[in-house]
Amino acid sequence: MTAASVYLHVPFCRQRCSYCDFFRVTDAEGTHPLAARWFDLLWQELLLWRAEGAVSPETPLRTIYMGGGTPSLTTPRVIGDFLNRVRGEFAVASDCEITLEMQPGTTTRAGVEELAAAGINRFSVGAQTFSQRWLDLSGRRHSADDTRTTITAVREVAGDTALSVDLIAAWPGQDLTALRGDVEEALSFGPAHLSVYELTFKDGTELARAEGAGEVVALSEDDRAEMFIEVACLAAAAGLAQYEVSNFARPGSESRHNTAYWTLDDCVGLGAGAHSLVWPHRYSNPHDLGGYAASVEQGRLFRVVNDAADPEIFAAENLFMALRLLRGVDLDWFAGRVGSDVRQTHAIALARLQEAGLVELNDSLLRLTSEGLLRADGIAALFV
Repeated sequence: MTAASVYLHVPFCRQRCSYCDFFRVTDAEGTHPLAARWFDLLWQELLLWRAEGAVSPETPLRTIYMGGGTPSLTTPRVIGDFLNRVRGEFAVASDCEITLEMQPGTTTRAGVEELAAAGINRFSVGAQTFSQRWLDLSGRRHSADDTRTTITAVREVAGDTALSVDLIAAWPGQDLTALRGDVEEALSFGPAHLSVYELTFKDGTELARAEGAGEVVALSEDDRAEMFIEVACLAAAAGLAQYEVSNFARPGSESRHNTAYWTLDDCVGLGAGAHSLVWPHRYSNPHDLGGYAASVEQGRLFRVVNDAADPEIFAAENLFMALRLLRGVDLDWFAGRVGSDVRQTHAIALARLQEAGLVELNDSLLRLTSEGLLRADGIAALFV
């Protein structure tokens, strides 16, 4: 099987957000020596994956996703040149979903026009919040007005079907009224897709340090659950159905790229810090810009295998990825995919989850219940 999805990791940022634990490099002045040739390195890595058969010129690419980092700091010309290279040497589906993560304030309306002309047909705008209080806490450099300007430009240039808005919920001190304000404003722009992620306090982040020092207090599990019930209701009223734990969309506007992750399709990740699934192996590129550049320029893929040593843990990790989708997982299909039947290897955990009303199993279809959706991370811990 060859990958029909490609992810490009662009790690450069003007600042590090307080909650972020992704690999990124702070480059406030835009002068990092590798930034100017990053897309050339990504292209060389893609050719290396092609040489070993993980990506084939005959298999049409269905999704291309540029994330980070802040990929919208890259000029439209560089992005357009990269996409033209891809079109020149690979098959690209006529309806290929080409996504760019966009931080407000990093481009102009003219830039959006150039990006759309280059082939970007899905803009994922990282609003996070419209409240200056929580923008300050996050360390973001943009303002709520920057967000409004960027969203308006995308909507007017590319249309609402190309617009996806990202929010974060459960900020310290946030209540339901404040949450509604964020969600309702995001929905007022008519996006075809909305992502609402729960704020997490990951080890090593500034936010985790602040929590440890008692400077901020995380919301309770019950408060967080109540917020996500509210988000689902607001999204549904706007015509966006929940299709994954944190994602809502109009029918037909679900993120095809992210869905490929959840359905365990092969995906090649390019760039230092990127992850790949080329079945049956998971890979990651180490967090080392210089090592990545040197390896790729010498004609070697810069990756390590990330498979769990225990096959049962490997199966459980992949099951939780697939289970995030509301439609659930066909366990007969899953057993064929991973070579392990969780109904046998994790029978006790499944029984406990069913008794607790967190999952339901009908014939071979396993899915989270409405309560299970609110406790998804805890369920993952039980499986793994």
